[in-house]
Amino acid sequence: MKLSNVRLIMCREIRDQARDRRTLFMIAVLPILLYPLLGVMMLQVTQFFTQEPSKIFIAGATETDSGPQLFENNRFATNLLSDLQHLGAEANSEDAESSMFVIEYAKKHEDGTYPDREEIEKRVRAGEFDAALYFPPGFGERLEAYQVELLRGGQPVGDLPSPELIYSTADDGSFAAMSKIDNILGHWKERVVLSRLQASSIPISVIDPFNVQRADVAEDTGHKNAAMWSRMLPVLLLLWALTGAFYPAVDLCAGEKERGTLETLLSSPAKRSEIVLGKLLSVMIFSAGTAILNLGSLGITGLFVVEQFPHMAPPPLLSPLWLLIALIPMSALFSAMCVALAVLARSTKEGQYYLVPMMTVAMPLTIAAVSPGIELTLGTALVPVTNVALVLRELIVGDYASALTFLPIVVLVTIGCCILAIRWAVDQFNSEKVLFRESERLDLGAMFRDTFLSRRALPTVGMALIFGILILTIRLVLGFAGGKLMGDSTGTALILKMVLIPQILAMLLPLVLFLFLIKNRRQTLLLNRWPPLGGTLIAILMAVMLNPAIRWLGLGIMKLYPPSEAGAEKIKALVELMMSIPLWQLLVLFALVPAILEELVFRGFTLTGLRQSGRRWQAIIITALIFGFTHLTLQQSLNAVVLGVLLGYIAVKTGSLVPCIAYHAVHNGLTVGSAHAMTAGWLESPALSWMFEGKGEDLMFTVPVSVGGGVIALFLLLILAKLPTRATSKERLQERIDRGYVDPDEDVIRNVRSVGVESSGGSGE
Repeated sequence: MKLSNVRLIMCREIRDQARDRRTLFMIAVLPILLYPLLGVMMLQVTQFFTQEPSKIFIAGATETDSGPQLFENNRFATNLLSDLQHLGAEANSEDAESSMFVIEYAKKHEDGTYPDREEIEKRVRAGEFDAALYFPPGFGERLEAYQVELLRGGQPVGDLPSPELIYSTADDGSFAAMSKIDNILGHWKERVVLSRLQASSIPISVIDPFNVQRADVAEDTGHKNAAMWSRMLPVLLLLWALTGAFYPAVDLCAGEKERGTLETLLSSPAKRSEIVLGKLLSVMIFSAGTAILNLGSLGITGLFVVEQFPHMAPPPLLSPLWLLIALIPMSALFSAMCVALAVLARSTKEGQYYLVPMMTVAMPLTIAAVSPGIELTLGTALVPVTNVALVLRELIVGDYASALTFLPIVVLVTIGCCILAIRWAVDQFNSEKVLFRESERLDLGAMFRDTFLSRRALPTVGMALIFGILILTIRLVLGFAGGKLMGDSTGTALILKMVLIPQILAMLLPLVLFLFLIKNRRQTLLLNRWPPLGGTLIAILMAVMLNPAIRWLGLGIMKLYPPSEAGAEKIKALVELMMSIPLWQLLVLFALVPAILEELVFRGFTLTGLRQSGRRWQAIIITALIFGFTHLTLQQSLNAVVLGVLLGYIAVKTGSLVPCIAYHAVHNGLTVGSAHAMTAGWLESPALSWMFEGKGEDLMFTVPVSVGGGVIALFLLLILAKLPTRATSKERLQERIDRGYVDPDEDVIRNVRSVGVESSGGSGE
């Protein structure tokens, strides 16, 4: 790789973007002007903002005459309005109430009766009043009698009389009126209590024994209000870095396709990897520049805003430094992701549509860092994007010990994600089919006919992805509707429903439906040849040897991401339920049935379809991710992804589904059997002390057994790796292209790859 080529391409792209006035305005001018304009507009709007007084209907006011007064001269008592000064009127003045309320008192009807509660409720519901305050008949006398009886130590007769506040949550004005009246009633209730205590010669200190003194130690450290800034600044930084990378990436990739300049760049002496790095560095510069300009403009505007609120403080002095340091890797990650996605686009307009899925993925990871209860731990340090935001949060608040503890892990994870994203972008540029996609019209009818009505020899990549998404959707629906499907079943019937309903509805039925669209069904399911005896035996032995290590992996995942109390209770209840049925039934339901159906679905149909892209490991990993996501709990999903990668590799090396089924069945069988034996206490025998340690739920394999089993499994994996790979024709073609093999008839190879000619064999014949 020549760095001079990378530098030339980067400078070329920066010059092209600098000539685009729209790009310069969006990246440089708009951030500088946006926040001051927003601040000025807010100040202007607040000058014209006035809160309309609430229309209140009062019924039964004459019933409140005993004790401290709620009303004075047909108004709320002015000494009860002290907490509502922020509404614009001074306390203890007649203007205070007039600015907040327009009060109408109940009047007698022609028949001499007052409006009842139902009539008042109808008037509030109709919007005639924002809220109503209704006092039941005899409220004052009943309240006084009730309290007097309590003070005497007796038992009052009847219920405690209470006023009723009638409002509607469907109307914001009604809800606001309710809040103001509730505040007034709270003050009135306190005064009633104080008057009763004074009448009974009881000191007021009984209900107010001490005062709380507050001391903010953050004022001396320079981190006052740091918690607020630590939740706001990292989120804004990450979102600006993503937005700043997206639009230049679309213009540099999809825009060049439209302008017809991409072919000229590809015909230059620069390698594809050099082209990608040049574009990536230029996009990074714009991403970081956008974030820095937005931060600077927001900071300058924020200084003036902070001066208007004495209780607020500016961010800690070192906050800009931490933000700039974190901006470099995040700009690299987002830029690589945006470049890879932008290459897929056939036009600038299509590329802009990709911002939605990008934000859909990035937003939850970013917002998770500011969610209550999310702390920087070993588990969260392994989550991309979220870990950077959490480290920034700890640095801004001054908790350097916590940040430095997990900083190495966060750095390794972020660098790993950047490398994978850059590798993905390079692979996209190495794919002629991706670079030269034609900008055809979207025809849903033709897409449906091509996918579902045209029978193919083997499933396509698109068909495999649709199949996987359908399974995930059904599995999610079944997870939400699980309680209704289980009904009142108990015991064996409940276990049968828990296992068979998801397996049949989410696995078997979609598989049967999609197999009707395929001609070579046995080849699709990897059942077109006799299962290799050696590969099957290796798979079984690996399942046995890896079981202790898998158990430790599951324990580690549970430590990193502990389940909630409700989830732990469900697991405990499930184990107790499993103990109530015979072991052979558990093995059939939890080991044999899932092993057969899940392998047919994932290592059969899904993996075969994804391998048509020519990327073997990419197909294995995507299949493993889909397999993991079908397990709805996070702990099971992570464990299943690891298992899915291993099973996919076994399927590729052996070319048969039987070893995968054997591994899956033995793995599940050992898990279920050991849980059953552990609960029964069979494994706590002194004769097995060399193999197990601990008691009850904490019973685990010993470290020597786990390490020894892992070493043997690694040796078996090396033997499996030496077996010839059952590659498809498209995988062999992709390997030749990746090695740079130049065929005398290279145009034929490219046409075969771009058109996607169906292979009659597809298994390496």
